[in-house]
Amino acid sequence: MTTEEKKLTDKEKAFCYNYVCNPVTRWNGKRSAIESGYSENTATVIAYENLIKPHIKSEIEHLITTYRESHKALEEKIISERTKLAFSDLKDYIDPETLEIKNLTDIDTSCIKKIHTKTLRKIGDDKGFIEIDVKFELHDKTRNLDSLANYLGMDKNDLNLNLESNIPVEINFISSANKKD
Repeated sequence: MTTEEKKLTDKEKAFCYNYVCNPVTRWNGKRSAIESGYSENTATVIAYENLIKPHIKSEIEHLITTYRESHKALEEKIISERTKLAFSDLKDYIDPETLEIKNLTDIDTSCIKKIHTKTLRKIGDDKGFIEIDVKFELHDKTRNLDSLANYLGMDKNDLNLNLESNIPVEINFISSANKKD
């Protein structure tokens, strides 16, 4: 029997499962070893030894493949949502030339983190006008770009995005209104 064909012990199977699939111990060798029944005193050494054994490495690779395949639809949805948030633009919601808000019922508003409006009524001469203060805040672009870069195996320090995040944009709208008595 070759080392690749060596049978896993119950503790080794548990270690592989905890290392790949358990959200509490995932990717943490020491915690995976402890959760699998190994002594806390030797868990670090056992984890290291387990992670270099060919038959355990093979099982971990198999579990990663199985786990990813079983969660493929969710993974794709997460990547899609992160991509949408990372590449959202204020121009999707506000016309840059007129500074008017686009009809939000016709567009996807899931990238908007917060909208705050405040209406101030000002009366002047015989006519009145209404000033509407609107603040838009989109979700954090940098965090979502970093998440995508990490998923793709790109080093975020090499990307040098230089994006400022969580910057609320304040736009004042003034619309005319007839004065009512």
